Amino acid sequence: MPFHNPYHFVPVQADASPDEMSVEDFNAGAVGHVTHDRYVHPKSNNDPPVYAGRLLCRVSTESPIVIGDQRQELEDGSHRVTPFRLNNQPAIPASTLRGLVSSMAESASNSALRVLENRAFSHRVEMRESLQALGLIVEETNANSETELRLRPLALPPLTWDEHTRCASIPPAYQTMFQAPLLKVYVDGYQRVRGSKPPEIEVTPGSFLHVVNPDSHAAGKPAFWYLKLSGTCKLSGTEVTTAAPHLSRGQLLGQKALAGAKPISQADYDRLPPHEQVDYTRGILRVLGIEGRTKEIPDRKKHEIFISYPTAVEHSPTYAAEEAIQQFERLAAERTSSDPDLPFHLKGAQRNSDPQKDTVELRSGDVVFFKPDESQPHRVAEVSISSIWRRRAGGTSHDFFRGISKEKLPFNPERAGLSMAEQLFGFVEQPNAEDPNRDAQALASRLRFSFGHLAPGQDATPEPETTLKILDSPKPPSPALYFKWHRQRKTPVLKAKLDPKWHAPQGRKFYLHHRNINQRPWETRVKEHEDKNLKQKSRVTPLPSGLDFYFHIDFENLSERELGLLCYAIRPAPDFRHKLGMGKPLGLGQVRMDPVGLFYIDRIQRYRATSLFDAPRYHGAWLADDAQVDQWPDPYRVERDMSQQVNDESHRSTFPAFFTLRDAHRAMMESKYADILRALELLGDPAHVKDQVHYPQIDGIHGAEMELESFRWFVANDIGSEAQHRQLEPLQANTSRLPSLPRHRWGG
Repeated sequence: MPFHNPYHFVPVQADASPDEMSVEDFNAGAVGHVTHDRYVHPKSNNDPPVYAGRLLCRVSTESPIVIGDQRQELEDGSHRVTPFRLNNQPAIPASTLRGLVSSMAESASNSALRVLENRAFSHRVEMRESLQALGLIVEETNANSETELRLRPLALPPLTWDEHTRCASIPPAYQTMFQAPLLKVYVDGYQRVRGSKPPEIEVTPGSFLHVVNPDSHAAGKPAFWYLKLSGTCKLSGTEVTTAAPHLSRGQLLGQKALAGAKPISQADYDRLPPHEQVDYTRGILRVLGIEGRTKEIPDRKKHEIFISYPTAVEHSPTYAAEEAIQQFERLAAERTSSDPDLPFHLKGAQRNSDPQKDTVELRSGDVVFFKPDESQPHRVAEVSISSIWRRRAGGTSHDFFRGISKEKLPFNPERAGLSMAEQLFGFVEQPNAEDPNRDAQALASRLRFSFGHLAPGQDATPEPETTLKILDSPKPPSPALYFKWHRQRKTPVLKAKLDPKWHAPQGRKFYLHHRNINQRPWETRVKEHEDKNLKQKSRVTPLPSGLDFYFHIDFENLSERELGLLCYAIRPAPDFRHKLGMGKPLGLGQVRMDPVGLFYIDRIQRYRATSLFDAPRYHGAWLADDAQVDQWPDPYRVERDMSQQVNDESHRSTFPAFFTLRDAHRAMMESKYADILRALELLGDPAHVKDQVHYPQIDGIHGAEMELESFRWFVANDIGSEAQHRQLEPLQANTSRLPSLPRHRWGG
């Protein structure tokens, strides 16, 4: 059964936005009406009009909405989002309304992205790309008497085994680093829990891992262990031989321990007589552990790792690893920002030198997997705590949007123009890494948003507290969703080959409406797993549907084009619905936004009055047919009084009506930005949603299970044939319906 992804994208085009201002003119002060130092008024009838006034709007909830205020951490690990209130009444923050309208205006004018984190993309590597060699981070003093972190190789990766010669060849990339036949040794100690669904593992009773429960060797926790090994390893040229190989599928994975042998501690080893000590090999343990991770760790895991570390290895060469370590820590910080438990760290190890911090820091004494730099034999290319980790994908978010046009990036020294939305809503220049002392440029908005006030006489009793489904959106790069080819091509966009030269971001993210709101798709259904993944779960008390809120936007010095853009952002089309608040991808937050009154101020008339306090505030107005003036909250008494005069020709003849302005902007989009116009109207109209809306899932999953293991769809999509691979089709002027995606079968 096909499904709609919870979000799609409004395209970003390379064209300049209407009425773009050059940065040169901005810096020179030639800003025209885009100013705050005076009220601009046309000097003659030939000058274009400039408007000031207030736009009054109504927001009607058509589904429950969650407008959060504070986040409270609960004892069970979950959190409660308390609802926003103003004067002890439900309300909508001005910042929320401003964010909604400004994002619409940015899209509808093809303006620059005013806010875009310069995020470096990464992707989880496939099994065949995993890191397999093991090393130890060590601190050494370099030729400049500076300390630096380097890597000491400790254990070879799996090697291709030749059963005829009983030898395995070391790959060229590792031959410089390994001058001794160092192989890892597996220490068994885990088993699958019988009958567990989904499959889980547990520590095997009576095993070394169960009895001793050892920690891993790590920074601040050095510990040597000793183990009797079966046979010996030899290195002859580039070939390794061993009498007791640990083999799997034609590969030499490591060396075997003597039958029945278990690691012993330093203290136990010291108590042995010298003639028995010679039978043991000194080493260290790498222990990941499974406590609290049994759902995430593959049920095939059976062992931890003993790594031979004879005294001679302490004097072996080390290799430059600073850049690889910094890259790992950057990637780790990205993962931690989305899930505080990631990346996993070794058992007993601290994430960094300051346990109060969440970031991951590699230090001297940490055991890591690594890959050598084949082009520079004395350097390490990658390190990670786990064998299967992440790798940089293409460029950063700024690199990809720069591929469309550098003018679409947030304002920075490279920009040549100010887009329409930046002139209207303001901007703050991005920090300049090359010149951090340079004063940043900024422009304040000519719009002021109010809070959304609840209309009088309504029952705004919140719904009972409910637990939301996990908001686990597939993050960028997820190329099947977030990217497309610069030129139309049918071949898949693969995460390992993302490149700003060939691939472009789909655009600005917008959330779809749900067609099954009555079924409350936002509520968690995983009762049997309600105590799992609690850190990702939010408890909320939604406001019900059927409520009306009123807010206003005060505007100064707006051109007719700018006022038209603002009107379009409020109500793009008769059937358009906005999304507001928390839980938008789950079906919460569908609202209808209606303009109810547009009130104009003529500054010349206002300040020519004999008595300023007796002068009317407004000098013209437009009133919606369904304005419902009697429902306007008390802060709008002046507007209520003015609404009684709108039939007077003198109050409306010289000022444009809301929909006249809106339709003028839409006509511009139809001629210049047809792709953007079609995308917005498809995404904003609930009638275009024909299938179920949920995050990607594989076939055969229903109900409660839809909240679990959403990664499986992406795995099936990536490993399938090119014909089976599905991309989220870009929205264009000729797109007839919202694209759907298929539910793959697990396994391709």
